[in-house]
Amino acid sequence: MINFQRTKYLREDIPIEVIVGDIKFFASEENEESLNNQINKMYSFGGGWQPFEGFTMNRETKSLKYPEDPELFPLAVAKFRNQEIYIYNYAWVSIVEEDGSFEVARID
Repeated sequence: MINFQRTKYLREDIPIEVIVGDIKFFASEENEESLNNQINKMYSFGGGWQPFEGFTMNRETKSLKYPEDPELFPLAVAKFRNQEIYIYNYAWVSIVEEDGSFEVARID
């Protein structure tokens, strides 16, 4: 299970469980596969982990920006081995590698 923490961008009156949903059950430390692969398998009914191109990420705030869309700030974060996973509004999820590279997918 992935242990998410709220970020300063999540309003206090919104329970973190509402934002995280079932994503916390999509990966296990006991499984040696990467977070992306585990989510892909566990979310196969919803299309799996399908990276969406075109986002940029602010390295300091971890906010996402897609051309002509408003900036999205992370509402929840978790550390999973050497990766970090962020959850945003509109079911966007990013996985950030140690080297700063990242992928974004929609997990709803």
